[in-house]
Amino acid sequence: SGEVLSQKLRQEIAQNSAKNQQSLLFLNRRGYAPVTLCKACGKKYQCADCDFHLVLHKQKHKLACHHCGHQEKLMSGCKFCGEEDSVISIGVGVEKVAEEVERIFPTARIALITSDNVANFDDVDKLVKQILNHEIDVIIGTQMIAKGHDFPNLTLVGIVDSDAMLYSSELRALEKTYQMLTQVIG
Repeated sequence: SGEVLSQKLRQEIAQNSAKNQQSLLFLNRRGYAPVTLCKACGKKYQCADCDFHLVLHKQKHKLACHHCGHQEKLMSGCKFCGEEDSVISIGVGVEKVAEEVERIFPTARIALITSDNVANFDDVDKLVKQILNHEIDVIIGTQMIAKGHDFPNLTLVGIVDSDAMLYSSELRALEKTYQMLTQVIG
């Protein structure tokens, strides 16, 4: 499936961890992977309501449309041709980043912060306290983590797959990417 984190970023996280400092990995893509398809019949999983790609959320065994909210259970076989174990995911979401960090740094305490698993202000407050109390070593998340917090032990920020944001088909992708990266770096 390929590795998500560059060798340089892995080294930086390891060095940061050795100095007892926290790291943040930012990727503005929820879920595990943005595209799901069958390698047997080649059909992509699209939303039945609005035709957008269905995003794999591996932890919850579901496919979700981030445009209209439509959801489906992830089956073991292809829903089009029935072939078992032929459904594959393409691309990178924050869940895949978290999976790789867990594999490379098995003792790291990880917080995955997205709108899928942080439901309210109480959740945010709890996470902020855990980060400030250094109960978390690596923070992984979407633009939710880029807003208005100052964490003194957080000394490394890694932007994962940032060039993908630049090549979006959205008209203002360059401007939005610049704003988001500036916010995360801040």
